[in-house]
Amino acid sequence: MIEGEQKGPLELHELPGAGVRPDTFVWCKGMDDWRRAREVADISRFYRQHISDLMHPVSMPAESPAANTDERAYSGMPRFDRFLQNQDASSAPGKLPEPDYNLPPRTMLVESVILTIFCFPLTGFVAIYYAMLTRREWSKGNKKEAHEFSRRAKMWAGITFFLGVMLYALIGRQAGK
Repeated sequence: MIEGEQKGPLELHELPGAGVRPDTFVWCKGMDDWRRAREVADISRFYRQHISDLMHPVSMPAESPAANTDERAYSGMPRFDRFLQNQDASSAPGKLPEPDYNLPPRTMLVESVILTIFCFPLTGFVAIYYAMLTRREWSKGNKKEAHEFSRRAKMWAGITFFLGVMLYALIGRQAGK
């Protein structure tokens, strides 16, 4: 009932345009009597979603002609476009995007020291070495080299962590026998 007049039937998406508000009485098949729109679960759910959509509009990027033939089309698996966004069509598959050389790289010095102490010292020292080279090259102004040493420090920190986990698993297994 809108302004005392029965209107309808209406689809859910037509309700806001017809003037249906939370206090408007509505009736649909299966209901015993007229009820306020806010008391009908489907209508309440629709309005919550409608309000959410109005408050948080999603801007759709302009679709490029090649988007329809994109080999990375959705296949049910998660897409990692943020890692691929800086690649152009000529870049090799699997190649990482270039870092921003204006920002200082992460040195990984603290992480490397901790991993050296608690995980696997031999490779940990290599991670510390590259972390120190990262700092030195950045202070000299060699930005590209600093980023390369940072990448190597991260790699060796990862290797140190992995070997430490393997070592602890081996020790734990031997202790359990």
